[in-house]
Amino acid sequence: MRWPLALLCLTLYPLVDAHWAALEPSAQRIFAHCKGAMGLQAYGSARIMTYESFVRAAVRRYHLAGDDSAAAPAHNAQQRKLGFVWVEGLAGVLARYEQGREDYARLDSFMPETIEFLEEFAREYDRKMQLAPHIVSVVPDPTQLVDPAVDELVITFDRPMQRSYSITRRGRSPEFGKPAYDEGGRVLRVPMQLQPGVRYAVSLNSLQRTGFKSRKGLALDPYGLTFRTRGR
Repeated sequence: MRWPLALLCLTLYPLVDAHWAALEPSAQRIFAHCKGAMGLQAYGSARIMTYESFVRAAVRRYHLAGDDSAAAPAHNAQQRKLGFVWVEGLAGVLARYEQGREDYARLDSFMPETIEFLEEFAREYDRKMQLAPHIVSVVPDPTQLVDPAVDELVITFDRPMQRSYSITRRGRSPEFGKPAYDEGGRVLRVPMQLQPGVRYAVSLNSLQRTGFKSRKGLALDPYGLTFRTRGR
């Protein structure tokens, strides 16, 4: 009989805590590339992301070992969609633990293997994500009260983008017109209508919609855009 997820959390979280000094450098590097996706799921720190990574990897092992092994491919696809692109590899490392119980009496003694995997993944992820797009600036400045007369949102990227986009509601949304990129594909202009004294919240890309992509096909990490307009 397999353990319930709550018991998995109780087992794995203390392991992460005990080895956090060794796990943290790679976890922070990974988190920096997927902070937006993690934030949309309320995983607001590298440590919480790491807790979830081990739980999700263990769940994948359970799928593969149990009667519901057919669910494993769908589980892996879902993890990638949610931003946990390393979970399949981490589950593979845990499989080595299962096969080497004569050498590793407890998972605690196997943790150096998982640490090594995450360090290597972080190095590869750094290299891959150098090709991912990032936002250079947003106008109007969302950190300041915005004049409700402003009628255009301007987003500047650090590299040419595909001429697609995805802007989803995270609360009240401005009334947007049709977005248009400049000739170089780095600047997107979006007509909008604002009301005074309103807090607006949208997401540029989301877990389900990834229209913002570089010309090399890498998606923008979901970017939460929140601002408030001045009252009358």
